[in-house]
Amino acid sequence: MKNLLHLLTLTFIILMTSCELAPREITLAEHDSKIAITAMLAPGDTTNNVLFNVSIGILDSTEQYENGFLDNQTLTLHTPDVGPVEGYIGKDIDDYTFSDRDIRYRLWKFDYNNFIVGETYELEASADNYDPIKAKTTVPQPPNVLNVKVTKSPNPRGLYITRDKFEITLKDDPNERNYYRISGIPISADEIPFYNPYRFYRNASDPLDLSALDNLIIVISDDEFNGQEYTMVLYGEKIDEQLYEQVDFTLVSISEDEYRRTLALENNQDDNPFAEPVIYNSNIENGYGVFSIRSVPYRAVVDVE
Repeated sequence: MKNLLHLLTLTFIILMTSCELAPREITLAEHDSKIAITAMLAPGDTTNNVLFNVSIGILDSTEQYENGFLDNQTLTLHTPDVGPVEGYIGKDIDDYTFSDRDIRYRLWKFDYNNFIVGETYELEASADNYDPIKAKTTVPQPPNVLNVKVTKSPNPRGLYITRDKFEITLKDDPNERNYYRISGIPISADEIPFYNPYRFYRNASDPLDLSALDNLIIVISDDEFNGQEYTMVLYGEKIDEQLYEQVDFTLVSISEDEYRRTLALENNQDDNPFAEPVIYNSNIENGYGVFSIRSVPYRAVVDVE
């Protein structure tokens, strides 16, 4: 018995010793900083902004980059109808209020938003000590929406948050891959407007029970209905702020680059250390980021049934 106890004690000591981890030093490769552009533009939108900055390493401080340290920045949009259009700073670092300190970056603009369907646009940018970048994108065809039907949730349990049913019938172009961005907001029957737009899901069930398990739908691909006339069924989650009988509905065609970037942003979970890493796509040559132009939107006021 004594020998058995000695053997168990020795085994325990060996196991505990083997569990000790030796210190490990992790060396990260030095980051090769490049110009980073976020330019997801829309026709007719005078609020189009372009974020023009640089990439930074995972351990780098953002402070110097927030202070607009880039020198001699240039930003040019090459158009098919009026030639090159020079960008300018629409909002500089000093234009932010004290409460905006966490998001102080230069925002650039172009005095051009009459984007032509089917035409290709090129973006160029440069700054001292960085390689110049360029990117191209083509304006997609507007979505061919045939009908939109909205059915109000009966809400028998008197819930504060409900989901209305959206049936969107469209004819998808069979000659190319298509991507769409969806949005909508109830139109108040009172003088006070709705401030919270719909959040779209595929699940019609009680959002109080299942919204954490659903995937929020902001963008859609035509994987399920390429080249077909198709009725897409989604459920718009909203807060019952006041009475409404109509919905302001919008569907717009977007590029694959904007589609993939939007999915990446939605899947990113900075506050979850166990989440899978998200890889951000880029269509910027010699840099990082996304340059895209949306189509003219399909927009309709839909009566709620």
